[in-house]
Amino acid sequence: MKKSRLKVFISGGIEEFEALEQQRAFNQAETRLTNQGHTPINPNRYIHKDLNYDDRLKICFLYIELSDVIYMLDNWRDSSVARYEHSYALTLDKKIVYQMEESCSYM
Repeated sequence: MKKSRLKVFISGGIEEFEALEQQRAFNQAETRLTNQGHTPINPNRYIHKDLNYDDRLKICFLYIELSDVIYMLDNWRDSSVARYEHSYALTLDKKIVYQMEESCSYM
């Protein structure tokens, strides 16, 4: 039986990273998830930086609603946005996978 492709929203710290480090962390997660056969949703790729904070958060929430899984990068606790995304995913009863635990069979 073939595994279904899951839509996986990537969440992590943004505010505390330099732009290049931030992009690298999200892009590495995106590549890893793609290689595992999933459809990653990388907010750094799809949400324009010129949007205000509230609009960006609303878009992230929509992506979380559409996702099957939310993937939390290791630094997510350092980010107010990622903590909001985590809480929102919990309210929607979404499966949450933490980068530190990714060796586990989660998807």
